[in-house]
Amino acid sequence: MAFPRANIKNFIKNAIPDSLLMHRLPSSEKKSVLLTFDDGPDPENTPLILDRLGTYDCQAIFFVVGKRIEAAPDIFDMVVSRGHIIGNHTYNHPNRIMTSISEFRNEILQCDQIIKERTGRSPQLVRPPLGLSPAILFASLLQKLKIVLWSIEGGEWGVHKYDDTSKIIERLNKNLCPQDILLLHDDNCRTIDILDGLLPLLQQKGINLSPKFSNIMP
Repeated sequence: MAFPRANIKNFIKNAIPDSLLMHRLPSSEKKSVLLTFDDGPDPENTPLILDRLGTYDCQAIFFVVGKRIEAAPDIFDMVVSRGHIIGNHTYNHPNRIMTSISEFRNEILQCDQIIKERTGRSPQLVRPPLGLSPAILFASLLQKLKIVLWSIEGGEWGVHKYDDTSKIIERLNKNLCPQDILLLHDDNCRTIDILDGLLPLLQQKGINLSPKFSNIMP
């Protein structure tokens, strides 16, 4: 019998200790959802996203791209000043799964250097572009970084990107569960409309939008 590809991926993720890789919040966060944003900072969208997060007292993780920090350093500083967690999303964001340890390590080291120059500290979390590989796991272990993936996609990018925003919000409101890690992109203008529709619904349900990051950090 052939097993669905998604089931195989989940089996692999669940087999890796939480200290190395997380794709859902720990059991101690039974009333929480974690919002994460990839591919920024973005000069147009990131400030608007930060405003929405502030309105709903939401603390998120921003997985930033090194070359985009260089292009918009003031926007990156704004994310940091608002108290959000910074994660490493490589320097160039290669649009493929990296299978070379040295390539991925160089990507995260370049991004790490830029983040450290502006904040005085290195990030402890990393999110690889597009997916996992043995090389990514090993390189992250070498750098003592914890990989944070996700349990549910926002829908503004990927297979649902052509859906109406209202349909995306409806699907997320239906499917989001406590302990989920939600993947969104702060370089996508639709993310703002998704937050405008989704965050009030989550708040009405009593879902905590600011998990304890001490339960997430390595």
